[in-house]
Amino acid sequence: MQVHNEQHKTYKDIQAVITANRVNNEKFFDKHTMHSFSTRVHNKLHYGCMFITSERERYNHDPRFNTRKYNARIIDENGTIWCVGPFMVHDYAYQAEKDIENYAKEMGWK
Repeated sequence: MQVHNEQHKTYKDIQAVITANRVNNEKFFDKHTMHSFSTRVHNKLHYGCMFITSERERYNHDPRFNTRKYNARIIDENGTIWCVGPFMVHDYAYQAEKDIENYAKEMGWK
C-alpha cells in the first residue's frame, strides 16, 4: 500500500486538514466536489494525517446498488488527499480503519 508522497505533516483535527487542503488550492473538500460524490467526512483523525470518508455510488442509477462505500484517506505535505488502500470497496467504516492501521504499521508509526 503506497501513496504518491510518503512525507506527511500532522494536523490537530479534521478542520485543520480541510483548511490545509483549501489553502493549497486543492479541491477535495470543495462543496461541489463533495456534493457530486455525496462525500461524508468522519471527524476522527488518525495519526495526525489520516481519516475516513464515505461516498455514494451515484453513477449507478439502480437503487439496489446505490450504496455508501468507505475509504481511508491521507493528506500529504502539499495538502493533496490520497486514498490509502482500495477505493470504493468497503461496506463498513471499520474496514477502512484497517487500511489506516495497516498503512501506519507499514510506515513504522505503530
